[in-house]
Amino acid sequence: MAKKDGRLVATVCLGETPPPFSSPTGMDCDDNDSATNPRATEVCDGLDNDCDGQVDELMSCGSLRGVSDAALTGRQWRAVAVHPSGYPVWVAGLDGTLAVKMSAEAPFVSHDADTATGCGPSGNSLNWHAAWVNPGNGAVVIAGQGGWLAEHNGDSCVRAQQINLPEASDDFAGIVGVGEPLQIFVSSTGGALYEWKADPLHHDSPGKYWGLHALGADALYAVGSMEESAPMTPMVNLHTRQGGSEPIAQTLQGTADYEGSLRAVWAASTTLIYAVGDSGLVVKGSSQSREWERVLPPSGPAVNYVSIAVPPGTETAYVMGNDGNRGRLHRLTPHGWANAPAFTPSAPDVPLRDIAMTSAENFWIVGDDGHVYHFPEP
Repeated sequence: MAKKDGRLVATVCLGETPPPFSSPTGMDCDDNDSATNPRATEVCDGLDNDCDGQVDELMSCGSLRGVSDAALTGRQWRAVAVHPSGYPVWVAGLDGTLAVKMSAEAPFVSHDADTATGCGPSGNSLNWHAAWVNPGNGAVVIAGQGGWLAEHNGDSCVRAQQINLPEASDDFAGIVGVGEPLQIFVSSTGGALYEWKADPLHHDSPGKYWGLHALGADALYAVGSMEESAPMTPMVNLHTRQGGSEPIAQTLQGTADYEGSLRAVWAASTTLIYAVGDSGLVVKGSSQSREWERVLPPSGPAVNYVSIAVPPGTETAYVMGNDGNRGRLHRLTPHGWANAPAFTPSAPDVPLRDIAMTSAENFWIVGDDGHVYHFPEP
Protein backbone atom coordinates (compact mmCIF):
# COMPACT_ATOMS: atom_id res chain seq x y z
CA MET A 1 0.00 0.00 0.00
CA ALA A 2 1.41 3.41 -0.96
CA LYS A 3 1.41 6.18 1.61
CA LYS A 4 1.19 9.89 0.95
CA ASP A 5 4.97 10.33 0.95
CA GLY A 6 5.34 7.77 -1.85
CA ARG A 7 6.86 5.09 0.33
CA LEU A 8 5.17 1.70 0.53
CA VAL A 9 3.67 0.09 3.59
CA ALA A 10 3.92 -3.62 2.91
CA THR A 11 1.94 -6.47 4.42
CA VAL A 12 4.20 -9.55 4.56
CA CYS A 13 4.17 -12.89 6.31
CA LEU A 14 6.60 -13.72 9.11
CA GLY A 15 10.03 -14.41 7.68
CA GLU A 16 9.34 -12.84 4.30
CA THR A 17 11.35 -9.92 2.95
CA PRO A 18 9.42 -6.67 2.41
CA PRO A 19 9.31 -5.52 -1.23
CA PRO A 20 11.66 -2.79 -2.48
CA PHE A 21 10.93 0.79 -1.39
CA SER A 22 8.61 -0.42 1.37
CA SER A 23 8.71 0.64 5.00
CA PRO A 24 7.49 -1.61 7.81
CA THR A 25 4.40 -0.18 9.52
CA GLY A 26 5.29 2.06 12.43
CA MET A 27 8.87 2.72 11.32
CA ASP A 28 8.23 5.58 8.86
CA CYS A 29 7.63 8.36 11.40
CA ASP A 30 6.21 11.02 9.05
CA ASP A 31 3.88 9.91 6.26
CA ASN A 32 4.02 13.35 4.63
CA ASP A 33 7.80 13.58 4.35
CA SER A 34 9.53 11.25 1.89
CA ALA A 35 12.95 12.32 3.25
CA THR A 36 12.09 11.03 6.73
CA ASN A 37 12.45 7.26 7.13
CA PRO A 38 14.54 4.71 9.05
CA ARG A 39 17.17 4.58 6.30
CA ALA A 40 17.60 8.35 6.07
CA THR A 41 20.71 10.17 7.24
CA GLU A 42 20.28 12.45 10.22
CA VAL A 43 21.06 16.05 9.32
CA CYS A 44 20.99 19.29 11.27
CA ASP A 45 17.49 20.57 10.44
CA GLY A 46 15.52 20.25 13.67
CA LEU A 47 13.78 17.05 12.50
CA ASP A 48 14.00 13.35 13.29
CA ASN A 49 15.20 12.30 9.84
CA ASP A 50 15.98 8.66 10.63
CA CYS A 51 12.91 7.95 12.78
CA ASP A 52 14.79 6.87 15.90
CA GLY A 53 12.87 9.21 18.18
CA GLN A 54 15.70 11.75 18.46
CA VAL A 55 16.21 15.10 16.73
CA ASP A 56 19.68 15.92 15.34
CA GLU A 57 21.25 13.32 17.64
CA LEU A 58 25.02 13.32 18.16
CA MET A 59 25.20 16.78 16.61
CA SER A 60 26.12 20.04 18.29
CA CYS A 61 24.18 22.11 15.81
CA GLY A 62 21.75 23.67 18.29
CA SER A 63 17.99 24.15 18.04
CA LEU A 64 15.29 26.66 17.08
CA ARG A 65 15.82 29.09 19.94
CA GLY A 66 15.34 32.75 20.81
CA VAL A 67 18.25 35.15 20.29
CA SER A 68 19.13 37.46 23.17
CA ASP A 69 20.64 40.79 22.11
CA ALA A 70 20.25 44.35 23.38
CA ALA A 71 19.64 45.62 19.84
CA LEU A 72 16.61 43.31 19.56
CA THR A 73 14.98 43.68 22.96
CA GLY A 74 11.59 45.36 23.18
CA ARG A 75 11.20 46.03 19.47
CA GLN A 76 8.14 45.07 17.45
CA TRP A 77 9.77 43.26 14.55
CA ARG A 78 7.87 42.88 11.29
CA ALA A 79 10.42 41.70 8.70
CA VAL A 80 13.59 39.65 8.44
CA ALA A 81 15.89 39.24 5.43
CA VAL A 82 19.03 37.14 5.13
CA HIS A 83 21.80 37.15 2.54
CA PRO A 84 22.06 33.86 0.54
CA SER A 85 25.46 33.21 2.16
CA GLY A 86 23.91 33.37 5.65
CA TYR A 87 25.09 36.87 6.59
CA PRO A 88 24.25 39.67 6.96
CA VAL A 89 20.89 39.17 8.66
CA TRP A 90 18.60 42.20 8.78
CA VAL A 91 15.52 42.76 10.96
CA ALA A 92 13.13 45.72 10.64
CA GLY A 93 10.01 46.76 12.49
CA LEU A 94 7.73 49.39 13.95
CA ASP A 95 8.82 52.85 15.12
CA GLY A 96 11.81 53.00 12.78
CA THR A 97 13.58 49.96 14.22
CA LEU A 98 16.34 48.34 12.17
CA ALA A 99 19.23 46.06 13.14
CA VAL A 100 21.86 43.97 11.38
CA LYS A 101 24.09 41.02 12.27
CA MET A 102 27.07 40.99 9.92
CA SER A 103 28.56 37.60 10.87
CA ALA A 104 27.98 34.60 13.11
CA GLU A 105 30.35 36.03 15.72
CA ALA A 106 29.10 39.62 15.59
CA PRO A 107 26.25 40.99 17.73
CA PHE A 108 23.25 42.72 16.21
CA VAL A 109 23.91 46.42 15.67
CA SER A 110 21.02 48.86 15.98
CA HIS A 111 20.28 51.35 13.22
CA ASP A 112 17.01 52.54 14.73
CA ALA A 113 15.57 55.84 13.56
CA ASP A 114 16.82 57.61 16.70
CA THR A 115 20.46 56.67 15.99
CA ALA A 116 22.90 58.58 13.78
CA THR A 117 22.78 55.75 11.24
CA GLY A 118 18.99 55.35 11.06
CA CYS A 119 16.88 55.68 7.91
CA GLY A 120 14.10 58.11 7.08
CA PRO A 121 13.40 61.75 7.92
CA SER A 122 14.90 63.23 11.07
CA GLY A 123 13.11 62.18 14.24
CA ASN A 124 10.84 59.73 12.41
CA SER A 125 9.05 56.72 13.86
CA LEU A 126 8.22 55.03 10.56
CA ASN A 127 6.89 51.48 10.62
CA TRP A 128 8.92 49.19 8.36
CA HIS A 129 6.87 46.23 7.07
CA ALA A 130 9.09 44.53 4.48
CA ALA A 131 12.79 43.95 3.83
CA TRP A 132 14.91 42.52 1.01
CA VAL A 133 18.68 41.89 0.96
CA ASN A 134 20.69 42.67 -2.14
CA PRO A 135 22.66 39.45 -2.85
CA GLY A 136 25.33 41.50 -4.59
CA ASN A 137 26.40 43.71 -1.70
CA GLY A 138 24.45 42.68 1.41
CA ALA A 139 22.63 46.01 1.67
CA VAL A 140 19.00 45.94 2.78
CA VAL A 141 16.08 47.72 1.16
CA ILE A 142 13.19 48.33 3.55
CA ALA A 143 9.65 49.47 2.81
CA GLY A 144 6.76 50.54 4.94
CA GLN A 145 4.58 53.27 6.29
CA GLY A 146 3.24 56.01 4.04
CA GLY A 147 5.17 54.93 0.95
CA TRP A 148 8.64 55.20 2.46
CA LEU A 149 11.57 53.23 1.04
CA ALA A 150 15.16 53.19 2.30
CA GLU A 151 18.45 51.42 1.64
CA HIS A 152 21.06 50.71 4.32
CA ASN A 153 24.53 49.26 3.69
CA GLY A 154 25.37 48.32 7.28
CA ASP A 155 27.24 51.54 7.98
CA SER A 156 24.78 54.23 6.98
CA CYS A 157 21.47 54.90 5.28
CA VAL A 158 22.42 55.22 1.62
CA ARG A 159 19.12 56.67 0.47
CA ALA A 160 15.55 57.18 1.63
CA GLN A 161 12.54 58.34 -0.35
CA GLN A 162 8.80 58.69 0.06
CA ILE A 163 6.62 57.70 -2.88
CA ASN A 164 3.26 59.44 -2.86
CA LEU A 165 0.53 56.84 -2.37
CA PRO A 166 -3.14 57.61 -3.16
CA GLU A 167 -4.38 57.27 0.42
CA ALA A 168 -2.74 58.49 3.60
CA SER A 169 -3.43 55.11 5.19
CA ASP A 170 -1.63 53.15 2.45
CA ASP A 171 1.65 51.43 3.29
CA PHE A 172 4.15 49.31 1.44
CA ALA A 173 3.78 45.67 2.52
CA GLY A 174 5.90 43.63 0.09
CA ILE A 175 9.27 44.09 -1.60
CA VAL A 176 11.55 42.20 -3.99
CA GLY A 177 14.55 42.95 -6.18
CA VAL A 178 15.04 41.38 -9.63
CA GLY A 179 17.21 41.49 -12.71
CA GLU A 180 20.48 43.02 -13.82
CA PRO A 181 20.56 45.98 -13.67
CA LEU A 182 18.67 45.69 -10.42
CA GLN A 183 15.02 46.72 -10.22
CA ILE A 184 13.26 47.12 -6.86
CA PHE A 185 9.51 46.46 -6.82
CA VAL A 186 7.16 47.12 -3.90
CA SER A 187 3.48 46.34 -3.37
CA SER A 188 1.10 48.54 -1.40
CA THR A 189 -1.90 47.93 0.80
CA GLY A 190 -3.76 50.09 -1.72
CA GLY A 191 -3.45 47.33 -4.33
CA ALA A 192 -0.68 48.94 -6.38
CA LEU A 193 2.68 47.76 -7.68
CA TYR A 194 5.53 50.28 -7.81
CA GLU A 195 9.11 50.31 -9.02
CA TRP A 196 11.64 52.39 -7.09
CA LYS A 197 12.56 54.85 -9.83
CA ALA A 198 11.67 58.34 -11.02
CA ASP A 199 8.27 57.27 -12.41
CA PRO A 200 7.34 54.64 -9.85
CA LEU A 201 3.74 53.56 -10.52
CA HIS A 202 3.64 50.24 -12.38
CA HIS A 203 0.03 49.18 -11.87
CA ASP A 204 -2.97 50.08 -9.73
CA SER A 205 -5.77 47.61 -9.05
CA PRO A 206 -8.79 47.37 -6.74
CA GLY A 207 -8.32 45.76 -3.36
CA LYS A 208 -5.14 45.27 -1.36
CA TYR A 209 -1.72 43.73 -1.92
CA TRP A 210 0.09 42.22 1.07
CA GLY A 211 2.71 39.85 -0.34
CA LEU A 212 5.09 39.96 -3.30
CA HIS A 213 7.61 37.50 -4.74
CA ALA A 214 9.49 37.09 -8.01
CA LEU A 215 9.86 34.13 -10.33
CA GLY A 216 13.02 35.08 -12.17
CA ALA A 217 13.41 38.56 -13.59
CA ASP A 218 10.25 38.60 -15.70
CA ALA A 219 7.41 37.56 -13.39
CA LEU A 220 6.07 39.01 -10.14
CA TYR A 221 3.31 37.43 -8.08
CA ALA A 222 1.31 39.77 -5.84
CA VAL A 223 -1.26 38.47 -3.36
CA GLY A 224 -3.94 40.05 -1.21
CA SER A 225 -7.68 40.58 -1.42
CA MET A 226 -10.01 41.93 -4.08
CA GLU A 227 -11.70 44.15 -1.50
CA GLU A 228 -10.27 46.65 0.96
CA SER A 229 -12.50 45.57 3.86
CA ALA A 230 -14.51 42.54 4.98
CA PRO A 231 -15.88 40.41 3.49
CA MET A 232 -12.71 39.88 1.48
CA THR A 233 -11.99 37.57 -1.47
CA PRO A 234 -8.42 36.23 -1.85
CA MET A 235 -6.49 37.38 -4.91
CA VAL A 236 -3.35 36.36 -6.80
CA ASN A 237 -2.13 38.57 -9.65
CA LEU A 238 0.76 37.87 -12.02
CA HIS A 239 2.71 40.83 -13.39
CA THR A 240 4.97 40.19 -16.39
CA ARG A 241 7.12 42.36 -18.62
CA GLN A 242 5.29 41.05 -21.67
CA GLY A 243 1.92 41.87 -20.10
CA GLY A 244 2.80 45.50 -19.48
CA SER A 245 1.10 47.16 -16.53
CA GLU A 246 -2.01 44.97 -16.53
CA PRO A 247 -1.77 41.91 -14.28
CA ILE A 248 -3.03 38.44 -15.11
CA ALA A 249 -5.55 37.34 -12.50
CA GLN A 250 -5.11 33.75 -11.30
CA THR A 251 -8.12 31.49 -10.70
CA LEU A 252 -8.22 30.08 -7.16
CA GLN A 253 -10.10 26.79 -7.08
CA GLY A 254 -11.87 25.73 -3.89
CA THR A 255 -12.16 29.21 -2.38
CA ALA A 256 -15.75 30.08 -3.34
CA ASP A 257 -16.97 29.86 0.26
CA TYR A 258 -13.88 31.47 1.77
CA GLU A 259 -13.70 34.97 3.25
CA GLY A 260 -10.30 36.44 3.95
CA SER A 261 -7.07 37.61 2.38
CA LEU A 262 -3.85 36.06 1.20
CA ARG A 263 -0.86 37.54 3.03
CA ALA A 264 2.31 36.05 1.54
CA VAL A 265 3.54 34.27 -1.58
CA TRP A 266 6.62 32.27 -2.56
CA ALA A 267 7.55 31.25 -6.11
CA ALA A 268 9.77 28.21 -5.56
CA SER A 269 9.97 27.21 -9.23
CA THR A 270 8.04 27.35 -12.47
CA THR A 271 6.03 24.35 -11.29
CA LEU A 272 5.43 25.31 -7.65
CA ILE A 273 4.15 28.59 -6.23
CA TYR A 274 2.51 28.84 -2.80
CA ALA A 275 0.35 31.60 -1.34
CA VAL A 276 -0.90 31.64 2.26
CA GLY A 277 -3.27 33.75 4.32
CA ASP A 278 -6.05 34.12 6.84
CA SER A 279 -7.70 31.20 8.64
CA GLY A 280 -5.28 28.60 7.31
CA LEU A 281 -5.77 29.41 3.62
CA VAL A 282 -3.12 27.86 1.36
CA VAL A 283 -3.25 27.74 -2.44
CA LYS A 284 -0.66 26.48 -4.89
CA GLY A 285 -0.11 26.94 -8.58
CA SER A 286 2.52 27.13 -11.29
CA SER A 287 3.65 29.52 -13.99
CA GLN A 288 2.25 27.12 -16.58
CA SER A 289 -1.41 27.64 -15.72
CA ARG A 290 -3.74 30.28 -14.31
CA GLU A 291 -5.59 27.58 -12.36
CA TRP A 292 -4.54 27.27 -8.72
CA GLU A 293 -5.71 24.62 -6.26
CA ARG A 294 -6.48 24.89 -2.59
CA VAL A 295 -4.44 22.95 -0.02
CA LEU A 296 -6.45 21.95 3.03
CA PRO A 297 -4.99 23.24 6.31
CA PRO A 298 -3.52 20.92 8.94
CA SER A 299 -5.74 19.60 11.70
CA GLY A 300 -6.12 21.70 14.83
CA PRO A 301 -6.97 25.35 15.49
CA ALA A 302 -7.03 27.64 12.46
CA VAL A 303 -3.79 29.56 12.01
CA ASN A 304 -3.63 32.95 10.32
CA TYR A 305 -0.63 32.56 8.04
CA VAL A 306 1.52 35.66 7.53
CA SER A 307 4.78 34.50 5.93
CA ILE A 308 6.22 31.65 3.87
CA ALA A 309 9.64 30.55 2.63
CA VAL A 310 10.83 27.62 0.53
CA PRO A 311 14.54 26.74 0.85
CA PRO A 312 16.35 26.88 -2.50
CA GLY A 313 16.26 23.65 -4.47
CA THR A 314 13.41 22.13 -2.46
CA GLU A 315 9.62 21.86 -2.64
CA THR A 316 9.05 22.10 1.11
CA ALA A 317 7.42 25.26 2.43
CA TYR A 318 7.95 26.65 5.92
CA VAL A 319 4.81 28.56 6.82
CA MET A 320 4.67 31.12 9.63
CA GLY A 321 1.44 32.15 11.34
CA ASN A 322 -0.47 32.78 14.52
CA ASP A 323 -3.12 30.96 16.52
CA GLY A 324 -4.52 33.95 18.39
CA ASN A 325 -1.44 35.52 19.98
CA ARG A 326 0.66 32.37 19.75
CA GLY A 327 3.19 31.98 16.97
CA ARG A 328 3.22 28.78 14.95
CA LEU A 329 5.63 27.21 12.45
CA HIS A 330 4.17 24.69 10.00
CA ARG A 331 5.88 22.70 7.27
CA LEU A 332 4.26 21.65 3.99
CA THR A 333 5.79 19.09 1.62
CA PRO A 334 4.41 17.92 -1.75
CA HIS A 335 2.80 15.06 0.19
CA GLY A 336 1.06 17.15 2.86
CA TRP A 337 1.64 18.75 6.25
CA ALA A 338 4.74 17.25 7.87
CA ASN A 339 6.53 17.64 11.17
CA ALA A 340 8.18 21.03 11.69
CA PRO A 341 11.17 22.00 13.85
CA ALA A 342 10.09 22.68 17.43
CA PHE A 343 10.83 25.88 19.32
CA THR A 344 13.13 25.47 22.34
CA PRO A 345 12.11 25.42 25.13
CA SER A 346 8.50 26.02 23.98
CA ALA A 347 6.41 27.71 21.30
CA PRO A 348 6.23 31.53 21.46
CA ASP A 349 3.35 33.15 23.33
CA VAL A 350 3.48 36.26 21.09
CA PRO A 351 2.56 36.78 17.43
CA LEU A 352 5.25 35.98 14.87
CA ARG A 353 5.52 38.04 11.68
CA ASP A 354 8.12 36.80 9.20
CA ILE A 355 10.52 33.99 8.28
CA ALA A 356 13.66 34.04 6.10
CA MET A 357 15.78 31.03 5.12
CA THR A 358 18.97 30.12 3.32
CA SER A 359 18.24 26.40 3.78
CA ALA A 360 16.41 23.99 6.07
CA GLU A 361 19.58 24.12 8.17
CA ASN A 362 19.61 27.91 8.63
CA PHE A 363 16.60 30.17 9.13
CA TRP A 364 15.36 33.18 11.12
CA ILE A 365 11.94 34.13 12.50
CA VAL A 366 10.87 37.48 13.98
CA GLY A 367 7.86 38.72 15.93
CA ASP A 368 6.52 40.99 18.63
CA ASP A 369 8.16 42.13 21.87
CA GLY A 370 11.72 41.61 20.66
CA HIS A 371 11.24 37.95 19.75
CA VAL A 372 13.85 36.80 17.22
CA TYR A 373 14.48 33.09 16.67
CA HIS A 374 17.29 31.35 14.82
CA PHE A 375 17.95 27.79 13.75
CA PRO A 376 20.43 26.51 14.69
CA GLU A 377 21.13 28.37 17.92
CA PRO A 378 23.26 26.87 20.74
